[in-house]
Amino acid sequence: MPCTCGTCRDHARTLGLARWPASKRAVHRAYRSAAKLWHPDRFANDETKIREAEERFKLLQAAYSELTEHNRGETEEEVPEDPGVTEDFAPEVEPKPNPVPRQIPFGQAPGVYSISQFSPEAQAIAARHLGLYDHAIAIADLSGDDSFDRFFLLASHGVIVKDASGSISLLLYEDLGRMEIVNRESAGKIRLWQKVAGSLIGIKSSYSLQIYRRSGTEFCSLTAQLGDAAKIAIYQYLTRKKQQYKT
Repeated sequence: MPCTCGTCRDHARTLGLARWPASKRAVHRAYRSAAKLWHPDRFANDETKIREAEERFKLLQAAYSELTEHNRGETEEEVPEDPGVTEDFAPEVEPKPNPVPRQIPFGQAPGVYSISQFSPEAQAIAARHLGLYDHAIAIADLSGDDSFDRFFLLASHGVIVKDASGSISLLLYEDLGRMEIVNRESAGKIRLWQKVAGSLIGIKSSYSLQIYRRSGTEFCSLTAQLGDAAKIAIYQYLTRKKQQYKT
């Protein structure tokens, strides 16, 4: 029988379970449902809700992890209702989320893959470098051969980059500074990149994307590792993230 301690009951409430004890299958379903509702990307354009969604998402991940770990030995069968133990939870009234914002079309940028397109190699990279409270958004292969020996990983709370030297760097979105798309031939900055983005698509690698920390130090520079379409998609996504964390 699943544990009925107060901590497990609290975790069950966090996941939105209608009652506790519950089966592993019910716990998993509740987690997936709540995670979809409170995924931070659903509130990407709402600065008043994004922080709340991020905190809720962290709590959901922690509750699911601890609940499944604590009840690891239980079977998949549905738990029979036991009036002496089972506790019914009043359903929490959830706020209606904002309409899902238009997602950055990483799938149209060769070399950058959204989470739904992750290969086994990309999944292994994400699992190795992300903790319990972080999740992958997209990844760019900087090695050029889909091995992901070098990569640019966009996660829920920041960017992780592994460069040619094997060094791994982390930049949290809250520490994201200025970003520049620079013409490598003329070294001129593209001020109104939105107006010229269409003409850049298909150009192999005429531009570089330079990313800086808020302190002014350079975080990384993407040049020949990716095509221009990929750099624009990354720039667009990071610009949105910078606005969300702007203080």
